[in-house]
Amino acid sequence: MRNRCRSSSGSVSGTSDTDGSIGGGPDECSTSSGGISSVSATPSPGPHLAEEDAGADADAEGVDTTLLTPSARSGAAAAAASSSSAAASSAQPPAAKATPRIGYVSSGRRFPVPRTLDMVDSLAFPRNWGPSEVVVVSTLALNCLSLLGLRSIPVGFFVALFAFWRLAYNIGLGVLLRSQSHSSVVTRWVEGLSPKATAVVKRAVTGSMGADYRWSKAPVELNAWLVFRAGAMLVLANDGCTYVLLAAKCMADAGLPTGPGGVAAAAIGAGLVAFCYWAKSSAHRCVGDFAWYWGDFFFLMDGELVFDGVFELFPHPMYTVGYAAYYGCALISRSYTLLLTSMVAHALQLLFLVAIEEPHIQRTYGPKAAKPASGAPGTTSTAVSVTPSSPKLGSSSSGSAMAAAAASAVAATAYDALGLAQLEPLRQGDLALGALLTHVVVTGLWPGLNSSYYMAQLVAWRLAHWGGLGTLLYRQSVRASWTRAAAARGDSPTAAFAQWKRVYYTSAVVNRVVFFVAAARVAPGWISSCLATPAAAARTALGAGLGAIAFYATRSARDAIGEDAAAYADFFLPPTRKAPVYTGVFRYVNHPTAALGCLGAYGMALTTGSWTLGAVAAASQLAHVAFVYTVEVPHMTRLYARRRDAAALERALRRHAARVAAAADGVPLVRDVKVRVADGVAAQSARLAAEAAGVVGAVGGMGRAIAERRETLRADIRALKHRLRSHDLYLKARAVRDGAVTSLQRLDGDEVVALLERVGLANPALWMDSDSDDEGVLRRCRSSGDVGSTAQVSQTVR
Repeated sequence: MRNRCRSSSGSVSGTSDTDGSIGGGPDECSTSSGGISSVSATPSPGPHLAEEDAGADADAEGVDTTLLTPSARSGAAAAAASSSSAAASSAQPPAAKATPRIGYVSSGRRFPVPRTLDMVDSLAFPRNWGPSEVVVVSTLALNCLSLLGLRSIPVGFFVALFAFWRLAYNIGLGVLLRSQSHSSVVTRWVEGLSPKATAVVKRAVTGSMGADYRWSKAPVELNAWLVFRAGAMLVLANDGCTYVLLAAKCMADAGLPTGPGGVAAAAIGAGLVAFCYWAKSSAHRCVGDFAWYWGDFFFLMDGELVFDGVFELFPHPMYTVGYAAYYGCALISRSYTLLLTSMVAHALQLLFLVAIEEPHIQRTYGPKAAKPASGAPGTTSTAVSVTPSSPKLGSSSSGSAMAAAAASAVAATAYDALGLAQLEPLRQGDLALGALLTHVVVTGLWPGLNSSYYMAQLVAWRLAHWGGLGTLLYRQSVRASWTRAAAARGDSPTAAFAQWKRVYYTSAVVNRVVFFVAAARVAPGWISSCLATPAAAARTALGAGLGAIAFYATRSARDAIGEDAAAYADFFLPPTRKAPVYTGVFRYVNHPTAALGCLGAYGMALTTGSWTLGAVAAASQLAHVAFVYTVEVPHMTRLYARRRDAAALERALRRHAARVAAAADGVPLVRDVKVRVADGVAAQSARLAAEAAGVVGAVGGMGRAIAERRETLRADIRALKHRLRSHDLYLKARAVRDGAVTSLQRLDGDEVVALLERVGLANPALWMDSDSDDEGVLRRCRSSGDVGSTAQVSQTVR
């Protein structure tokens, strides 16, 4: 089931389907005139139906008022007369707001849409029963007769009963809606009925309608929708009823929960059921009965729908969180049969969305708004166009040519989500990628390697991806190192980004393949045993569901921001927007690939039953989150001045937490506990502060003593070094002296005289006193004036 809104030229339509009790589906809403997207991230106070105000001017807009009762016609005329200005329209009394909503068909006819009751009001109160409601209640009562044999009837009967109505829902209603969307088959069938058949159908489907509706005056599209609505109510009510019967059977077989694990599972399951009830109620309150029964497959309505509540928090809530009760019942009953049945039914509902709902949305409202080719990183919350062919890069012919060339350069290296859709064997980058993949696959098939090698290979590639490439992106963000290196080679920033894109996608592809190879070698028998037991089948189904969520998050993020943005284009090229654009999955979560993109790895670990793979998956997600908050978020903060702090879900949780805290403050017991806790915390803080101050003082004293001792040791070391140097010089001098004495003792007089003459210490006019036989005293000639020097030399020789 789903609902959607388009505010284009005042026209609005909403379509939805639901299964009365359990099932549900997504929504799509856009406030742009050209496309359909998710609900606005800005919270609104409540659902508003602008078509009520639009219908006030029914006569002025050419509305066919023959469907109205006389009182309704007079009310419409009065409303039209009083709506001459916007101020007068806003000041209308409450009676004017009851004017019927205005619908229109392809022929241009406009008409008031009569009021219809929702499923609960139609079936719960006998006064609202018509022939079609009696049939629905009768089938429900017939199904409930199986409760009399709840213990004896096998569970397969309830599974088959639920499968019948689920297939009637997804296949029966799906075929009818598809045919109605393409060729208006239901409308043409109603139009071609004979008078007798028309009377029977009219009596069957209009018995519960009010006095403001007339079959003969209404357009055939409205009558056809009422006929389809009656059949859809029969299918949806029984689909929900038979699932409840199946859940009751499984709970009866399982008995009451025992043990802490069983009680915890039952509590979580009950919470999921309550959450599902809130999601259903919020969805119906927002979209109304028209969207609940696929009204826009038949006609459209004027006005504007503003969604809030669950549609603000989750994408396609009636297809996602609207099925929380399925898994809650499975937890309460602790039944793998119910879990597998629920997962299959949920998968069928998602296929119904893809095959029936989305194509009709595209045909009815046109294609979605053009997606930017690139922008903010894929794991950030920004969609910013940095396409080289953007008009902002140049308006001249030369600028256009350069932009076209840059666009061609980027497109030449484009890859899809896995990097394999546009693989070209003769391209350089693809050759390298093919070689790496061949190596990984061949080593994965090699029998001689154990699982440790594959885990080491997986860890190495994950480190290279988040550590190595993360470091490169950080340096590019802070210093533009990548583009500067490219500029030094003569390459443009666009060419630099193209090279980076090839490297990034190569790493991403190899990391995925390495993970699958490691999973196959760590748990080699998981493929054959994944469906061997109910527990294994449930793990496999749950792992597949996690993988589907990861694929949706990755694909939706890529579709929202573009392929270049997913490769972090705004780290290399200037953005063309001044503020981020939050569309697609970014409307609900800021970093979808970091928060949800890693669920596929957890799903594989769950399917294989490998704790090692689970640990690697957890470490990979932690690395991804660290990369986001250390590289991406600072870069986005520097790049964009206006960024949101939190997504819609986080803001809603904050609001609810504030409301709970405010409500708790009004309870005396809670207030007293908070005061006591605050006093205790203050006392403990003071005590810890005092103890910390004492410890700090003691540590400071020890530090000062250590510093003084260090200075003393330094002074002692300096004195010791001085003494060692003095002692070393003394030893060297003594050795020189002893050597000189020894050398002079071996010399005779003539050698000493010759030595002194060579060094310039003796006058050539020296003579030896022959009378001095014992000591050989040298004497200077009387004519020489340096008697003292000669005497000193003589004394030295002696």
